[in-house]
Amino acid sequence: MADDTSIRRFVSPVRADEVQGEIQWNTAGLYQRVRVPAVMQPDRKVTRYESYIIDTTGNPIETSLKGYWRLDGGACFSAM
Repeated sequence: MADDTSIRRFVSPVRADEVQGEIQWNTAGLYQRVRVPAVMQPDRKVTRYESYIIDTTGNPIETSLKGYWRLDGGACFSAM
């Protein structure tokens, strides 16, 4: 897992609490913040939620994150 503060292009939703600094908002993008269950008990009672930022047009999100993964080809993914 990488942890530098450089702005990268993330091809996945980004976890809102991992964002460092500013998101480079693309005027062609349509952004949403979604809250999803992160931990659930066997009876399906949610005990923890997480917030993610997504671009519904499918474009990468440009920002710096506290931690992320980078593939050999250079694509960056947020910690999920």
